[in-house]
Amino acid sequence: MDCSMMSFTLENPLSPYFIGITLAVYLVTASTLPQLLKGSRNNRRFLLFYVLTGAASLGIFAAADFFTLFCFFEIMTLCSFAYVGCDESQASRKAAMSYLMYGILGGLVMLFGLMLIYWCFGTLSFQQLTDTSFAPADTPLLYTAGSCLLFGFGAKAGMFPLHTWLPKTYTAAPCAGTTVLSAVLSKTGIYGILMVSLCLFQNNPAGEAWGAALSILGCLTMFTGGLLGLFSTNVKRTLACSSMSQIGFILVAIGCSDSLAALLHTVNHSLFKLILFTIVSFLFGMTRELDYNRLAGFANRKWWLKLPFICAALGISGVPLFSGFVSKTLIHHGIETCMHVSPYADVYQSVEWIFLISGGMTFAYMLKMYFALFHNHPQDESCREDTCIAKPGSLSVFLLYAFGFLCPAIGLYPEALQLLPVWENLKGILISLSIGALIYLIFIRTCTMKQESREGRSYIRYIDIYPSWLDIEELVYKPVFLKILPFIGALFSRAADRLMDGLSILIMKTLLCPRGRSHVRNDHPLAYAAGKVADAVFTLVHVKIRKKPPVSRASYADLFTVGSTEFTRAARLVLYSVSFGLLLFALGLTATLVYLLATLQ
Repeated sequence: MDCSMMSFTLENPLSPYFIGITLAVYLVTASTLPQLLKGSRNNRRFLLFYVLTGAASLGIFAAADFFTLFCFFEIMTLCSFAYVGCDESQASRKAAMSYLMYGILGGLVMLFGLMLIYWCFGTLSFQQLTDTSFAPADTPLLYTAGSCLLFGFGAKAGMFPLHTWLPKTYTAAPCAGTTVLSAVLSKTGIYGILMVSLCLFQNNPAGEAWGAALSILGCLTMFTGGLLGLFSTNVKRTLACSSMSQIGFILVAIGCSDSLAALLHTVNHSLFKLILFTIVSFLFGMTRELDYNRLAGFANRKWWLKLPFICAALGISGVPLFSGFVSKTLIHHGIETCMHVSPYADVYQSVEWIFLISGGMTFAYMLKMYFALFHNHPQDESCREDTCIAKPGSLSVFLLYAFGFLCPAIGLYPEALQLLPVWENLKGILISLSIGALIYLIFIRTCTMKQESREGRSYIRYIDIYPSWLDIEELVYKPVFLKILPFIGALFSRAADRLMDGLSILIMKTLLCPRGRSHVRNDHPLAYAAGKVADAVFTLVHVKIRKKPPVSRASYADLFTVGSTEFTRAARLVLYSVSFGLLLFALGLTATLVYLLATLQ
């Protein structure tokens, strides 16, 4: 189907899964909106752009070529930006501007990559690019175009080092918006990276290096996200860092050319984050709190939230009999396969250990969140049942449980159960879970938790020990883009300006040096003649009639010719200016309208 240069299709085997994710997420988040919008600001604005973001996401997943995908990708970025800063607080505005900066920069770089592909191959269609046989001479262009597209899609997915917007934006956005950001919008970036890998690098010798680069970036992403999640004491920020970490797992799967594992973990991640962010939405809607220390006294009374939380937490940690175990095991198989067949075997050996350690980090921060929310005692009695602001509706609770039970249901599927008796599968996940338990016992409990007492009551206070100054965006990106690059640009611009001025003066003093004033007479004879007449009249009146001695003064002939030259130059500038052209156009249009009105009368 062709619609004004945009083409759509549902024949892409990936599209139904991503469209299904989008519809499921919007179904659940829409059921929580009546609770979350109570007491919120700018609800109409949020609802408008919330719907437009979903429509743009569906356009991305139904696109048949990169041009259509790019157009809806940019629409989605602008619409989601509009609701990130909906409450108009300073933090949300700052997060929204950071999100927009990455979106615009990523879009520009992505557009350059699309121009390269179209210039070389004459098409942006997924099907035609997949069927194209790329020659070895095309490899540098493929790497350049693929890197540009990876920059744009990776920025949306939260890939390292383009991740700095993600924790801030997820934390500042409204809860329903955060769920959409994590479960849908990050998947648009994953979808784009998948299409780039399948269309440009599948069955291509250049795909080996591309896959290794993706795996390295995936390792950096999963490890950085897991590390940030260990430090966080804000529920939404922890889940935001977790989203970044799980995106790293998906990138590793794509790098290993295991599309099934990447797709399954993408679906799993959307399922896990849909459940976890919905629980956070319930808690925030009831308390307007997101801090562990404030929520402890309230969430541990909500026993009905524990079961879906446990299902999602065990699933995202990769515990056997849950869906995350299946997808992570398939990713591990892909890494082991690359260790034996890929020319970059040494790289994948390191990838495997980072994969296991990052999985352990996931288990550790999920343990931290579970005990912080559902088992700790409150610091005070301010969070009580009678302070509940807005209780969730029965439909949203039903959907929460329905999707929560999908985690063990997928893990108990017959094909999934076949992975359990294999010792290699169990060994990998046991190593990862053991690492997570050690991280929780040795690091989290000793460094980020502090036992305190107040009025004879003992409680645990969570401390964020992550240094606030260690922010790549504030430490590196902003100084580079706002100070260093403008300074370098201004320096070179000033040098070029001075060079051109000097060159112009040199030419005027040498090649174009005037040789007298005779050219003035020839250029403006009437002005020169009028000046001579004025000189004669002045001499006649001043000397002959008034009997005054002659005075030394400038000749009127020179003054008139110089003035005529300046007038001619100014008139030429005006005649050739855009403003003069617009003025003539406006006069002509006015005259035409007057003529038409007069004719009609």
